[in-house]
Amino acid sequence: MPKTNHIGTRIQKARKEAGVSQIQMAEALGINQSNVSRMERGIQEPNISQLRILKLVLKTDYDYLIEGKSRPKTVRISDEIPEK
Repeated sequence: MPKTNHIGTRIQKARKEAGVSQIQMAEALGINQSNVSRMERGIQEPNISQLRILKLVLKTDYDYLIEGKSRPKTVRISDEIPEK
């Protein structure tokens, strides 16, 4: 039975937020779409090489993918400079 809180749910969420399809992700990883689907459902886990590619393609970090820690909030420099 697939797990409900696993790396696959985070991969799927990050993939959708990045606007990447399963087919595009499969091509980047060098696997077929059904394997991406299996990853997202928690049936199969990515290996170390695949994690590196996922991090780059999905513009996220290892802490989020592996441990589910919150992703760092993107802050624009202009938001941090006080007005004079």
